[in-house]
Amino acid sequence: MTQKKNIRKWPSLAGRLLLILLICLADIIWASRLIYHWQETGTMIPSKNGAAAFPTAISQQLILAAVPILLIVIGLAVFKNRFAQELAFTVFGKQQWMIVFILIGVLLCETAAALIVKKNAGSVLYGLLYYTVFIAFTEEFVARGICGRLLKEENIWLRYLWPNCLFAAMHFFAYADWKEITADYALHFFTGSFLGLMAGGCVFQFLKEKTGTLWTPILIHAALDFGNVFSW
Repeated sequence: MTQKKNIRKWPSLAGRLLLILLICLADIIWASRLIYHWQETGTMIPSKNGAAAFPTAISQQLILAAVPILLIVIGLAVFKNRFAQELAFTVFGKQQWMIVFILIGVLLCETAAALIVKKNAGSVLYGLLYYTVFIAFTEEFVARGICGRLLKEENIWLRYLWPNCLFAAMHFFAYADWKEITADYALHFFTGSFLGLMAGGCVFQFLKEKTGTLWTPILIHAALDFGNVFSW
C-alpha cells in the first residue's frame, strides 16, 4: 500500500503526464530534425539500402535512438536490479514463455520466407535487425514501457489514451515519408492514420498487460513491420 501511495505522490499525475509528453516530443523532434537534415544533405541511408552501407546505417540508427538509449540508462540507474521487472522485460511461467516462443517462431518463419523470395539476403537480415531493434523495440520501450510504467496505477482511460495518442502523433513525419508537410496531409493524417495508430497502440498496451511482458507487443510489432521487406 505504501509503495502505491508513493508512486501516486511522486511525481504527481500532472508531472507524469507532462513527463510523458516531453519524452515523446524529445524523441520525435530529435529524430525528425536529423532525418530531414540527412535527406537534405543526401547522407541519409534508407532502410532498404542498409545492408550495402551497414556501418553508416547502424551509426545513423543508433544516433536516432538517442532518446530510448538515454531512457534505458536512466531506467537502469533508477531501478537498478529491478529494471527488467519494473518495465515488464521479464518472462515468467510456461504461458508467457510459450507466447514468446510462438512469436519468435512467427518472426523467424517470416524471415525464412523473405530470404527465399528476395534475392538480397543481406538486405533481408538488415531489415530484421532494423524492424526488430530500431523500430519495434525502441517504440514499444518508450510508449508501452516507460510511458506505460509512469501511468501504471492510473485508470484504464488515462493509461491507454494519453501514451497512445502521443505514440500515434510521433508517426506524423514518418507517414509523410519525411517530406514536406502540407495542410491536406495533416488533415488526412489526423482523421485517418492517427486514429488507426492510436487504436493499434491500445491493442499493444492491452497485449502487454494481458500477457504480463513487453516482449509480446515488441515481437508482434516487429513481425508486422518486417513485412515491409517484401516490397523492397
